[in-house]
Amino acid sequence: MKNLILLAGAAGMLSACAVQNPPTSVSMPTTLAADMIVTNAKIAVMDDKRSIAQAIAIKDGKVLRTGSDKDILRLRDGDTQSSMLMAKR
Repeated sequence: MKNLILLAGAAGMLSACAVQNPPTSVSMPTTLAADMIVTNAKIAVMDDKRSIAQAIAIKDGKVLRTGSDKDILRLRDGDTQSSMLMAKR
């Protein structure tokens, strides 16, 4: 639980460095839609495998799901705040 809170906080901080409003995708029902999505990132999942995800979806201040940009963007609706992180140069 503590790891999930840390990821949610990190996603919030990362959004300040992001490019806003990436291209739109197909909407999801509101019950499955994320409040915030961060894509084009390296997310340390903190599971047993120490996985690295490309994107993260947040709903009600909690991690809804992590995964590829394509999979996570499916969780977006018209009210979802989306951020695409820029690569380091």
